[in-house]
Amino acid sequence: MKNLLLAAAALLALASPAFAEDPSPEAISHTYKSGKPIHVDDVQALMRQSEVWCYREEAGTCDWTEIYLSASWPEGVVYESTNAWNSETDVTFVDKARFEDALLCEYGYDKVPSTRAMSRADSKAIGGRALDALRAEVYASQSDDTQDCFDYLFVSYDAGKLTMDLKQRQYVNGVIDPSLEADIKLHFNADDAAWLSQRD
Repeated sequence: MKNLLLAAAALLALASPAFAEDPSPEAISHTYKSGKPIHVDDVQALMRQSEVWCYREEAGTCDWTEIYLSASWPEGVVYESTNAWNSETDVTFVDKARFEDALLCEYGYDKVPSTRAMSRADSKAIGGRALDALRAEVYASQSDDTQDCFDYLFVSYDAGKLTMDLKQRQYVNGVIDPSLEADIKLHFNADDAAWLSQRD
């Protein structure tokens, strides 16, 4: 019996990291000074706990939004991204990226088959030939550029609004391109996140 208990304890010790709770956004915020890169483990924790990542938020509108469906090491992330395709249509697709050391990197996952579209006027789903034509437009708009990588700098945390501000840095061919930096507001309150919209 003693050996059995020791074996069970050993298995529990090995398994415990998988069951460990993520640190809260507030706890993570206490770890960093403004402008400091966020460790990849904390990036994953923020992805798992957030409702929406709103890029370049202005008065409740976003250039685009991301909702992280999963985030883990070393598998990477699966996320749903939404943006205004034009003044009449919002598009949503599922994309994937993977972690390479301290960076999150694109790897050319074909997101187009997952593309969904919605009319901005009445929020009705677009399907059939119209959706097929839109997917063809998305394919045509893609370039053959190298796949880029990203990391994130902590900016601030608002405990009252349950939001966190980050800055995303984008690496092109391994070099940061300052012109591609983006401010992100992470929303952890589902009710507030539901009011966000895309900016055309």
